[in-house]
Amino acid sequence: MPNSTNRSSVIKQAASTLHDGNRALLRGRETISKRHFDFESTIIKDDF
Repeated sequence: MPNSTNRSSVIKQAASTLHDGNRALLRGRETISKRHFDFESTIIKDDF
């Protein structure tokens, strides 16, 4: 019985770690796309 409980908590821990990783990845993507947009708008301003 303790073995199955332990396995369950390990799975839960892994799932929450994965979730945190995905959130960090998403946040990173937002930052990158924002920077890219800023970069593009700077280029457009320089053209005029």
